Order: sequence, then C-alpha cells, then structure tokens
Amino acid sequence: MRNTSIFVAEPLTPGVTSFFAVERLLAVGDTANQSHQIVDLRGFGRALLLNGRVHRCQLDGATHHEILAHPALVTHPDPRRVLILGGGTGGVLREVLRHAGVERAVVVEPDPTLVHHARKYLPDWSAGAFEDPRTRLIHSEVRTWLQGPGEAPFDVVIADLPEPLDGGPAARFFTREGFTAVSALLAKDGVFACGAGPAAITRPDLLAACRHTLKTIFPIVRTATVLLTTTLEPRGVVVASKGPDPKALNEAAVTARLEARDLFPRRYTARMHPALFEEPAWLLDRPTRVLEDAAPFAP
Repeated sequence: MRNTSIFVAEPLTPGVTSFFAVERLLAVGDTANQSHQIVDLRGFGRALLLNGRVHRCQLDGATHHEILAHPALVTHPDPRRVLILGGGTGGVLREVLRHAGVERAVVVEPDPTLVHHARKYLPDWSAGAFEDPRTRLIHSEVRTWLQGPGEAPFDVVIADLPEPLDGGPAARFFTREGFTAVSALLAKDGVFACGAGPAAITRPDLLAACRHTLKTIFPIVRTATVLLTTTLEPRGVVVASKGPDPKALNEAAVTARLEARDLFPRRYTARMHPALFEEPAWLLDRPTRVLEDAAPFAP
C-alpha cells in the first residue's frame, strides 16, 4: 500500500531531526527487546528500521557493510574463522564470505523473524550468503551467547548491532564486560570491528566511549570514519586488535592483500584504507569514560 504521508523521524541532535518519507511498508516484526520494519523510503530505497530508527538502506548500505567488514579483515593477514554479532540482513556476511580464505562464518542474530524478512524482502543484501556452506546461523541474545562455551578462537569478530539507545538490548554488549567476552573468543592475533554510532562532532559520545573502553582491553585501538548519506553525518567503526595494526597498512599493502584474495569491493578501496584511520583531533582529545554493566551508555 503506497502512502507518502507517513514519515520516519530520525533525531540527529537534540535540535535537529530528519524525516524520511515512507512509500510502502513491507514487513513488521517484534521481539521482547526489539522491533523492526522493512520499508521503501522515497529517494533512499528499501530500508531496515530497528526500534523506529533507520538502521540501513539501499542507497548506502553497501558502504556501511564494506566499512564494517573489510578494514578489519584486511588488517588480519589470514582470516579463516569469522564471527558476526547481529548482522541479520546478511550484508556484512556477504562481504566476509568474499574473502576466499574464510572457512567458517558464524552469525549470532537474536531475531529469527528479522532474518526471514531480510531474506524475503532484501535478498540482494545477503546475495545467498546464508545458504553458503561456510555459514552457521545461531539465534541467541548476543551477550548470552558470548558468555557460553562458544566456538573460539576466531580470527575476526564484527559487531553489526543497533546503537545502545533508549535502553535497548545492545546496551548489554557495549560495555567493558561485553568487549572482554569478545576478546576471550579472539585468537592471539585477532581483530575486532564494532560499529559505534555517529562520528560527528555534535554526537560523538558513544564512539568516544567505545574507543576509550576498548583501550582498557586491547593493545591497539583505531577509529575509522565514513560519511553516510542516510544519516547526513559520518559514522564510526572502532577496530581493536591483539596484534596487527590497521593504521600500519599503506595503500600498497592493502592492494596486495585484496589482490591475493581476488577481492575488489565496490566502496572500500586500498587508497581509502589509510585515510579511514586518520582520527580527528577532537575525538582524541574528548574526555570520556569506561562503559560498564553497572553504568552502560546513556544518550
């Protein structure tokens, strides 16, 4: 049913809100902790909303998926076992499986209905990745699964989760205890990539807090930023490592690894990689705190 009088409101700052025109509602799902909708947005294409916020859309979804996946995977010299936390649309999984050396990709997604809807209404996002024999899909609350026996060790862990806003379930992951559980599943040279919200100077609190918290656990922590049209602001991805440093890779080194893996992404490039990790001074200098279970992120 076409109805362009319906809008999704996306708060950017306490004083700025964007409105997206919804042309069609395709699917709705609810769990005890999260709601999702798949819609067509005018000018942005098909989109996934999580808890009423635009999580990903067709216009720049490829950029988001590639920046979450490839910098961390390229940083690791030989990623074979990869864990994806969240990622129910399959977009990040698709990019992970493009690395020829990957032998196993485990996806821990709490909402089975989200995966079902994504396969039906967003099939090009996963492009058959869930049917790949290297994929294992597990439906579990992320923090609960991390504290179980697991399947360690992993070479790379990627967190593709909604931001911990409005007291949502992701708040239990974005803490020192949650990140420590990730570290325990990583191999000795493992790399962790985590989407960490806005990287704009007006709203960097979550990004700065994630970066600061991860520094208490990992010896190397770098921040990558990329501009997304949907949110009208840069987004941050924190890459934490037990050994290899993403910032140590120059264009030639990234080119060599991409060619060795027969990988040519659409948005992420060897030339882009060094620039991604040029952290802005205002982020480095920003006072922040360590996120903990007893004091999680509060917007």
